[in-house]
Amino acid sequence: MAIKFFKVKELDRNLKATVHQSGKMGFTIEASNKMELTVDKSVSIGMDEDNAEDTNLYVVVNELKEEDSFAVLKAGDYYYINTKPLFSTLKIDYKKNSISYEIRKDEKDGMELFVFELKQKEREKK
Repeated sequence: MAIKFFKVKELDRNLKATVHQSGKMGFTIEASNKMELTVDKSVSIGMDEDNAEDTNLYVVVNELKEEDSFAVLKAGDYYYINTKPLFSTLKIDYKKNSISYEIRKDEKDGMELFVFELKQKEREKK
């Protein structure tokens, strides 16, 4: 038997994006680093057309700002994208619900992308 021990520093941790009540999707610093985000880039976001029950988002980081993509923006140390029109189209109520995504790197049909797995719960009332 050969045992390989995992090194904590090499594991992906806290790869997460959170949708704010303004409709902007903010990334943790770890997620920004893993995705290699900069303000010169954009992201393309898609869904699985063949599986209506799949709530994941599929994200490709574009090396340049592309016309039909979401521009990467920065506030302080944090990167974000303006996803308000996307969530309005998808009818995801980010004002009533706390929306976040766990992020993992994957490959589909030879394309490197990031899979955003939806986590949703009702916001606590103040």
